[in-house]
Amino acid sequence: MSGIIGNTNSRSKAIGAKIVSGEIGADAVQSAEIIDNAVTLAKMAGGTDGNLITYDTSGNPAYVVSGGTGEVLTSRGGGNTPTFQTAATTSTRTIAKAWVYFNASGTVVTSFNVSSVDNDDGAGLYSINLTTDFSGNAIVAGNCGVSNDGAFIAIRTHIPQGDAEFKVLTRNYAGTVSGISYNSLIIFGG
Repeated sequence: MSGIIGNTNSRSKAIGAKIVSGEIGADAVQSAEIIDNAVTLAKMAGGTDGNLITYDTSGNPAYVVSGGTGEVLTSRGGGNTPTFQTAATTSTRTIAKAWVYFNASGTVVTSFNVSSVDNDDGAGLYSINLTTDFSGNAIVAGNCGVSNDGAFIAIRTHIPQGDAEFKVLTRNYAGTVSGISYNSLIIFGG
């Protein structure tokens, strides 16, 4: 390099001298001449707070206009600029509203929205007490873990709106009500 930078106006400056944008021709600096990571955020054009930079269908930089409160960035597939949209809703009946893992004595090992498990008779009849009752009806799913004689759980599958307590029975394979070592319940709906 000769130490002189040329432009379309045929003027020149020595290397290290200040050059203003009006003095550089539109094609004077090629992409290959800019080293990687040389353009900092300070050198980018100003934008709007919350907007994102993307590429349009022609491959040119474009903005994704910021969304509203609670909106999520949504892909519209290849060749389309993403947009902010209202988040999709999920039926509350498919979300676990409570769950509990407890042992034969009714001691809660871990739980969500269950305040306690009472061992009503000492041999497999339990009262499950919810921290917050449901605004609608709920469905219960149950499972028992390992026991010497094997077991299953018999549960009330419907909890009416407003109930903060429901009962469950655990039985061995012979059908006898029996305390089972490990018990799990998940409650949906409400």
